[in-house]
Amino acid sequence: EVGRYTDVIFPSLGCRFVSVLDCLDTEGDNTDMLHFRSLMNDYHLKDLSNKVKSVLHAKMRSGQYIAAYAPYGYRKDPRCRHHLIPDAETAPVVEEIYDLYLSGLSCKMIGERLTAQGIPTPSEMKRARGEDLGRRSSAAWSKGTIRKILQNPVYLGHMVQGKEEKISFKEKKTRELPRNQWIVVEHTHEAIIKEEIFGDVKKRMAERRLARTRI
Repeated sequence: EVGRYTDVIFPSLGCRFVSVLDCLDTEGDNTDMLHFRSLMNDYHLKDLSNKVKSVLHAKMRSGQYIAAYAPYGYRKDPRCRHHLIPDAETAPVVEEIYDLYLSGLSCKMIGERLTAQGIPTPSEMKRARGEDLGRRSSAAWSKGTIRKILQNPVYLGHMVQGKEEKISFKEKKTRELPRNQWIVVEHTHEAIIKEEIFGDVKKRMAERRLARTRI
């Protein structure tokens, strides 16, 4: 990219580029070293990216939580930021969501009830705690949010990470990975939902999906 500017764009614009640090002046003929240096810098960044990724994967496999913010229902342990502990304010809401679903309410109905009760959504809770990720927060609970909570094994005390990866160290875009490549470590933190309740919810959701396909 640097070479494209120094060899094509700047000359076409009649622009002279001078870098004191690199002893570079495009008016002369000493740009060859710049290309070599740019190539080495690019290699260094790629190597550094791979090393950082390797360290993060090692932490994931050891059951450490590496995301910036804790999932809804949990907070980071003040004694160890890589460990999750139940949040006294939001963990009861997670339990209520599971209970309401097993009582027969749909994800949409549960969202409407929580919204009517004035319970802050996960995005609103993040914003209130200064954990805003730059995304638009919503005051209304969506059925998608409810469904994600009902399907997330983190509430069983299991750590599930590595669901996506960056396309390239030069890009911020990410891509989702297949489930068999996720990094799953069981019993890393205190569970909010019991195994039998999570299993009943999973079974009920499967039954409802099957019923919809038959209609």
